[in-house]
Formats: sequence, structure tokens, C-alpha cells
Amino acid sequence: MAWTFARGLVCLGACVLELGCQQTTGSILEPPRPVTITGDEAGAPNDADMGRGGSATTNGESSSESMAGEAGEQNGTEGTSVPSGHEAGAASGGGGARGGGARGGAARGSGGAGGAGDAGGATPATGGQPSGHDSRAGGPSGAGYGGVPANGGAGAVNATGGGGGSTPSSGGSAAGGASSQPMGGMSTGGGSAGGPSDSTGGTASDSAGGPSDSAGGTASDSAGGTASDSAGGASSGGMSASGASAGGTSAGAAGSASTGGAPCSFDVSATTSSAIPTVGSVDWSTTLAELDHAEIAYTLDDASDSERNRGGRAPAELSSSSSHTLLLGLKQNRNYTFHIEATSTHGVTCTSADYHLTTGILPNAPAITRTLTDPSAAAGGFIITTGGFGSSAPVAIVDADGSIVWTAPAPTSASRARFDYEAKHLWVLAANAQNGAADVRSVSLDGLTSISTPSGLERAHHDLVALPGGVIATFVWSKSGIDQESDLVARSPDGSVKTLFHVGSNLYAGGPSAQGGGAHSYHCNSLAYYAADQSFTIGDRNPSSFVKVKQSGELQWQFGGTCSGAKAKACVPGSWQVNHGHQLLDDGTFLFFNNTSMGSSNPSNADEFALSLSDTPHASSLKQWTGVAQEHSDTLGDVQRLPNGNTLVTFSNVGTIYELDTAWNVVQTLRASSFGYSEWRETLYGPPAR
Repeated sequence: MAWTFARGLVCLGACVLELGCQQTTGSILEPPRPVTITGDEAGAPNDADMGRGGSATTNGESSSESMAGEAGEQNGTEGTSVPSGHEAGAASGGGGARGGGARGGAARGSGGAGGAGDAGGATPATGGQPSGHDSRAGGPSGAGYGGVPANGGAGAVNATGGGGGSTPSSGGSAAGGASSQPMGGMSTGGGSAGGPSDSTGGTASDSAGGPSDSAGGTASDSAGGTASDSAGGASSGGMSASGASAGGTSAGAAGSASTGGAPCSFDVSATTSSAIPTVGSVDWSTTLAELDHAEIAYTLDDASDSERNRGGRAPAELSSSSSHTLLLGLKQNRNYTFHIEATSTHGVTCTSADYHLTTGILPNAPAITRTLTDPSAAAGGFIITTGGFGSSAPVAIVDADGSIVWTAPAPTSASRARFDYEAKHLWVLAANAQNGAADVRSVSLDGLTSISTPSGLERAHHDLVALPGGVIATFVWSKSGIDQESDLVARSPDGSVKTLFHVGSNLYAGGPSAQGGGAHSYHCNSLAYYAADQSFTIGDRNPSSFVKVKQSGELQWQFGGTCSGAKAKACVPGSWQVNHGHQLLDDGTFLFFNNTSMGSSNPSNADEFALSLSDTPHASSLKQWTGVAQEHSDTLGDVQRLPNGNTLVTFSNVGTIYELDTAWNVVQTLRASSFGYSEWRETLYGPPAR
């Protein structure tokens, strides 16, 4: 009798809330079937962790399979053990889900009732009556946005014959017989039960944690109704950044989708750099608490099928809850769409609305043409290069489609341009092969701040490399005159310059100068850094050799030149003439550009060797590749092995860059009047590829 009366009250209450109660023989009253909201683990968080819990459901049942059991059997004869903090916080057959609802997401009339609370439910004997302990009501929700506290989702009421009931733990309803419907926890459209009790709002109705069909708010794809205060409940659903009516994320400070049930909003301001109009500049902040990391995903709007550079992901450098983030690698005069993805230290991710950006035209971009031979084999990424000897062309970054996406003014006869290690600034220097006044420049990647020939680098020449912490290392001539010895120095962001070690007779024997510097002179011209063991490889054109030296100044080996009287204990001689850009791979493969003798008609080559410098030092020639047009470059020249196995070869003086596949077939060709050194990067963010 008591059960019949309670059941009638439940149906009456539920029908008042437009649930459309139905009753069939042998069944209890059932709300609609579950609808999962991705992101939370269970419908009913336990008291210790209100923000957790499984997916909120439309009938208050849990959809989680990772916790123990769904709350009780529905046959009214045999209960199921309900562990602490179980999924729906509901007795068998449907207590109110306490679910993934988050602040502000409820449609009007949704109370966010917490479903059954700390059900103190009865402990019936097998097949018997409850021992008389009624479950405690879960307590009202914190009267969420537009919500009705109501009863907060009544606890289970054990029916006669609810045998097999088990001891419900905290957060669950008594198992066994029928549980009453959650009173007030359902939204007006008959959707899921409200959010966690004590939360400020509940999940809205039919869209499983999003807004009801007619209500606004930001429907989260992955969490129960994550509308922020400024967006939730707007009948239009919030304006998107493009001005269109949208039922999803909102622009500006409006709500945005989240994973994990936390509300958030974003303030976003975006433009292009006044100095480099292909650089997007985004200032933004979010209300997401305890922000840990964030990225901006950006996409080219009207990309053709053949275009490979279609956008990217920019990691944000965070300052509290705000950031100034640059979007790099954007094409000229094109439209882009971007959004922000911010993640808290607790793993909660919020995603902003979409925003739009249009780039401009780069002033004074150099003329670089591209011929694509094998699109399927091309590595993609970006190539950073300069104009080389005699050229006043700017630094240029060329994308995978042959488009110039970034430029900055460069010194005349610029030999090398490289990002610093963290990719915050670009450094470029003139070759200064005649040991005159150096020209070294640094520019921020938005082009708005720059440094020109900082103190301590007045004699810098040829090449530079990036070290962690914003440090750059470069050669400086140690005294005046042609083809002198040098020092390798490191400049820190604070402006201090430190000599790492001397580069000269302390490391290797000199060689004949092509500029009148003597028979035993020095002309170090290429530099590479290896962070793994904090070492450098240094190339010198006069003795036609390379050495590897620890950052401490300890000489490790020599490759090339003569080993007679060599300072290095491990030495392998070489017979080539004149070398420039080079690369040492982890497996001991060594690649370099072999110019051949200056003024010669002999073609220059890209050479590849397998080095073994352990017990018995030796080197095996693997490949010597000559350009398609038998090109010769008296100066500079570069070789780089790419991650996909391709090889980039630069014939600087004649202005040709080849990308070759793993079989050394031409994949693409870039041409200009001349080039300096070149460097391939997969992305314009983070540490260099070499």
C-alpha cells in the first residue's frame, strides 16, 4: 500500500514536470533512456567529488560502465550492490542522475537536483522487507540557474518484496525495490536529471547536458552543459564570432564548450602584425581556473586540394590565465579560422568559439619560384633561407607549397638565418668573410622588436646556432686580417657574451687560403649544435675538414684534411676540397656540401659518409650527388637530411635548392638569384630540427 502510494506520488510529480509517465505490468516507472554526455564519468558524484561522476542521462541512470553496477535491478525482486559513489546515485529503476551538469547550463525549470544523495537505504534481508531505514533524500540542488530545488531527488523507497537489497553506500540509493522519481531534478522537457547537488545549475534537458531545443547556452559535446554565466540560457544560443546565430559556442566572453564539466569563457582580440602581415597576433584570456596549457588551432579557409600548408597549432605561452600567441606560417592575403583550446591542471579542456583572420601582402618579398616534381614524396614543412653573397634580399620562409609566408630585412650578403631554440626570435648575420664590420640582427617573429649587432658580436661571421634558453652561439674573428683564427662565443638573452672556446691551431691544422691569408690559415664557416651531448661540429674551408668539440672545449674527433699531427685522437682524413654546410646524424651518418675548388668548373656535390670514430676510426662513402645542371657554388652551400629520409641540398651561388627523395630523385626545386645557407623545419614552433 505504502509502495503504491509512493509510486503514485512519483508519477504525479513526474507528470507535473511533463515526463509523460507510463506504467506497464510488472515494471516500475521509467524515465526516458540514457543519453551520454562525454567527459564525466558518472551521473552521480559522491560527496567527496561532486565534479566527477559519470555521464549525465535523461532518465537519471548512469551510462558509465567503469564503476560497479548500475544502481540496482529493476525487477523489484533482487537488489544489486551499490558501491560508494556509483554511477547514477539512483536506486534500481531510476533515481535522479546527479550528472555531468555544470554551472549555468540548465534550461529554465531544470533544478539541477542531485538525484539520490547519501542514500542511507535499508538493509533488507534476502527476500525480506527493509529494516526500516528510509534512504535520505539527496537534498536540493543549489538552486541552479532557473532551477527548481524541489526535493533534490528523493532517496530510494524500498518496496515490499524488494528482496535481495544490499547495503547502499554513500552517494547511492537503496537497492532492491523501486526508487521514486527525482522530484525537481528533471528539466522541463523531460531530459536528464539536474547537475550535481550543490552545483550552481544542472544539465539541461533533451540534449544530454546541453541546452534544450529552445534554450540557448553552450552545448558541450563532451560535458554536461558547460555554459558560462554570460552565455547560458540565451535563446539564440549566443552569437558566433562570425556573427551567425549558433546554438554552440559563443563569441568573445560568451560560453564555450568544455570537457570535464567546468564552465569557462574567453575574451579574444586578434589582428595581424603591422610589421609582418602574415603573422596573426592573438591576445586572449579565459575564465578557466588553474590554466595549465593551451593551443590555438588555425585553418586556411579556402585551401585547394593541392595545398599542403593548411594551418597548424600554435602553443600558447601563458601568463596566468591570459596569453599573447602568434600564428605563424600563414599565407599572404588569405582567410583563416582559429579557435583556442585551453586545459586546466585538472585536465578540464575548454574550447572557444571560432574566430576569423585575413592576412596581408608581404612587402619586398624576394622572387622565389618553385617546381614540384613529385608531390607525394615532398616532406612539407618550411625552409628558412637568405639571399647569400652579394644579395640584399630579406630573410624568407617558404612553405610546403612554395609560398613565401614570412620575411624580415637582412644584412647584405646574409649567410645564415635561424630561429632561437624556443622559436621566439629569428637571428640573421652577414657572412663577413673578409673580417670587416659584422652585421648581426635579431627580430621577434611578429617583426615588432629587433636588435642590431649587439655588443660582443662586432666580429661575428658566417654561421650561428641556437642553444636552449634563448642563447645563440656564433664565430667571431679573434683578430683583424684575412682568414684568422676565431672564437666561438655564446650570447644570452640578457646581453652577456661568453667565450666557449678558441677555434684554431688548438683544435686542427690550418690550410691554404683562397683570399691570400697564407698557407696555414683558418676560415671556419659552418656550425652545428647537438643538444643531446652539448657539442658542436665546426667546418673550415681552408683545411677542408670538420671537428667535433664539446661545449667545454674538449676536442672529440676530426674528419677531413690531414691527420698528420692532428690534435684529435680520433681522426679520419679526407681528400675533398672546400666544404661548407653540414649535418651529423645520431647514427654517425655525416652529410656536407663539397664546393670543390674555388673558381673551378667542376660541379659541387652533396656528400654522405658513414663515420666510425671509436676503436679504429674510419669513414665509408655512401653517396655523392651532383646537381641536375651540374651546378657549382664557390661559397656557402648546404645539406640537410629531413625526418622522412629526404635530403635538402642548397647550391647557394647559383640560387638552387633541391629536395631529393630517399633514392636521391628530385622532388621539388626552388630557384632565386642566389641563396645563403638554408634550413628546413617541420614547424615554426619549438626547437630546431638540427
